[in-house]
Amino acid sequence: MRLRLRPILMTTASTVLGLSPLAFAMAVGLERMSPLAIIAGSGLIVGTVFTLVVTPVAYSALESLREKAGQVLKPAGSPARDRG
Repeated sequence: MRLRLRPILMTTASTVLGLSPLAFAMAVGLERMSPLAIIAGSGLIVGTVFTLVVTPVAYSALESLREKAGQVLKPAGSPARDRG
């Protein structure tokens, strides 16, 4: 994860900063493009947060839940039955 963190953050930051002039421009004709730039930048930020924070946390929580469920469902030393 640490290996890929810097390029992901740099790509996100450069794209959001590249969209900012379009989002904040008040020129004639750009009033149609400004909402598009705001939504694209916001979506990119939210997607990056989900990718870097929410997905690993959810995976870790589900993994620990799976381990706990495995311990609960595992038979605790059931005695061997005699066949005779």
